[in-house]
Amino acid sequence: MRVAVTGATGHVGSNLVRALQQRGDQVRVLIRDRADALAGLEVERVRGSVGDAEALQRLFAGVDVVYHLAAMISISGDPHGHVRATNVDGTRRVATAALAAGVRRMVHCSSVHAFDLYVPGGEGEQRVDESWPRVPDAAPHFAYDRSKAAGERALHEVIAAGLDMDFQGRPFGPMPQLMAISEFTTKVHAICMHCGELATFSHRTTKSQELVLLGETESYVPLCRGCFNAARAVPTGNP
Repeated sequence: MRVAVTGATGHVGSNLVRALQQRGDQVRVLIRDRADALAGLEVERVRGSVGDAEALQRLFAGVDVVYHLAAMISISGDPHGHVRATNVDGTRRVATAALAAGVRRMVHCSSVHAFDLYVPGGEGEQRVDESWPRVPDAAPHFAYDRSKAAGERALHEVIAAGLDMDFQGRPFGPMPQLMAISEFTTKVHAICMHCGELATFSHRTTKSQELVLLGETESYVPLCRGCFNAARAVPTGNP
């Protein structure tokens, strides 16, 4: 299996890379600067960061599974915005790039700090699982905790983005009826792979006219309205 790993130079990431290699996977890793933790390992290396869209495209090209572990930890807040840029915006870009590359599965490594442990509970010990409330994106919660919870929300937005329209920009299936009867609607977005703005359109880069393509042969790119209209103006075999 061909896999890609972000955050491969960290403690968890470097051990994951070794475990993947031991089971026979072909591993490609994203390297931002130093890679001492991977010394002696025969892995394919892509230089860049989770903020580099071109590096992510190279990282995910032809892989089956993505393991996203890259994160920035801080105990002194986020005065320069690097924590949020990595843990929230970076996660969104990784998920968007993985979706565009046709990756079959993405595994996102979050943190126990994403859970709001200040939520009042009942008497005795409380079991924290996936249904536990996440940290709200506001003070007095720590910047790192907020960023990990916000990173999960960003990932969910990418998963949902584009599902209300087909590849030609037309309302998808029952969406018009659902929009009409809904009391509240929240529009979610991905990130445009061309300009980096918010994206709401799924542009197909192949000539297939099937409404939905399934499997590894699908090829979609999230685009903003401007880039989508520009791409549609270029003949690709689509009407």
